[in-house]
Amino acid sequence: MYGYSPRRRQRTLTAFLFLAASALAVANWHILNIKIDRSHASPETGSRETSPIAFDPAEQLVATSLDAYPETTARPLFSATRRPPPTVAPEPAPELVPETPDNLRLVGIMENGSGGIQALIRTGEAPGRWLAPGDRISDWSLARIEDDQVILRNGRHTFTLTLFPNRDAKE
Repeated sequence: MYGYSPRRRQRTLTAFLFLAASALAVANWHILNIKIDRSHASPETGSRETSPIAFDPAEQLVATSLDAYPETTARPLFSATRRPPPTVAPEPAPELVPETPDNLRLVGIMENGSGGIQALIRTGEAPGRWLAPGDRISDWSLARIEDDQVILRNGRHTFTLTLFPNRDAKE
C-alpha cells in the first residue's frame, strides 16, 4: 500500500533510462562538433599559427631510405635470428703496482729458542725493527722468512729482500 506498483516502477525506470540516454546523445553530439585548434606553436613567438600543419608523416616515411637505419636492416624485427647487439666488455682498469720498497734493507735473521724466526729490517737511516711473519712495514707485510731472504707482500705483489744483496751481484 505504501509503495509503487511493479508496473509503475517499470515505467519510471524506463523513463529515467530514456532521459539518461538522451542526455548522453546530446553530450556526444556536442563533443563531436567542437572546433579544435590543431595548429602548432611557432618556436620563435610561442603563438599559434593559423595555417594547417606543414609536417606530413607519410612524406617523411617515403623520403627516408632504409640506409638511414643500419641497426634495423642488420637485425630485422620479425626474423628468427634477431639477436641483441653484442656487448663490448669494458677494459679493466690498469692495476696499480705498489711502490717498491727501495729504502728497506734486510740486516739480519734470527731464530729464537721457541721455534720462531724474526728478521731485522732497516728503513732508510732509521734503526732496524725485528719483524715476524705477518708484521707490517710501510705498505708491505712480511709474508715469509727464509735462510738468507725475506718475502714481502702487498696484495698480489711480492718483493724479495736478500741478506747479502752484493754477493749475488759478484757471482
